[in-house]
Amino acid sequence: MTAVRVATSWAAENPTSISSAESRLDLRGVNLADTYFFQLNVRWASLENANLRGARLWDADFTNAKLRDADLNGAHMSDTKFVAAELWDAILSDADLMGANFEGADLWDAILSDANMTNATLSNANLAGANLQMTRLEGADLSSATFTKDITFNLDPSDCEALAESEPGRIVHDDRLYAVAYGITQSQLDSAVANPEHPPNLKHVVDAETGEPLVWRGGTPS
Repeated sequence: MTAVRVATSWAAENPTSISSAESRLDLRGVNLADTYFFQLNVRWASLENANLRGARLWDADFTNAKLRDADLNGAHMSDTKFVAAELWDAILSDADLMGANFEGADLWDAILSDANMTNATLSNANLAGANLQMTRLEGADLSSATFTKDITFNLDPSDCEALAESEPGRIVHDDRLYAVAYGITQSQLDSAVANPEHPPNLKHVVDAETGEPLVWRGGTPS
C-alpha cells in the first residue's frame, strides 16, 4: 500500500483529526511514518511517542499539540504551525522545517541536528538543551528565544556536576546547573534574525567549534 493510500485510509478512519480544531485527540504512539497529508489539523492533540518519520505534512497545524518524544526524523513540514507546541525530546533531525512557525514552542532537549529551519519563526521558543548541530537557521526569527535555562532547583552542587557530565546540553556555572542549546556555532547564529529590542537569550551557550561564548549579532527581520 502506498504512503498516500495509507494516509487516506487513516484519515477516513479518523475524520475528526482532520476537521476538528482543538479536539484534544489522543494520538499517542500513532504510526504515520512516510504518510502524506495536506493541511492536517491536529491542534491540541496528544501525539507523544508518535512516529512521523519521513511524513510529508504540508501546511499542517500542530498548534498546542503535545509531541514529547515524537519521531519526526526526515519529515517534510514546510510552513507547518507548531505554535506553543510541546516538543520535549522530539526528534526533528534532517527535517524540512522551512518557514515553519514555532512561536512559543517548547523544544526542550529536542534533536534538531541537520534540520532545515530557514525562515522559520522561533520567537519566544524554548531551545534549552536542544541539539542544533548543523541546523540551518538562515533568516530564522529568534526574537526572545531562549537557548538556556537554570534547572538547578534543589540539587546539590555534586548532583549538578554529575548531571552535567552524564547528559549533553548540561553545564554547571557557579554551582548552578543549566540546560543549554549545543552543537551550534557563531556562524549559524549569525545567519538568523531577531528584533533588536528582543534578542535571544544566549547565556552560557558556547560555539561548538571554538568553545567561545556565543554573541548575538544577527540581522533584523524584514
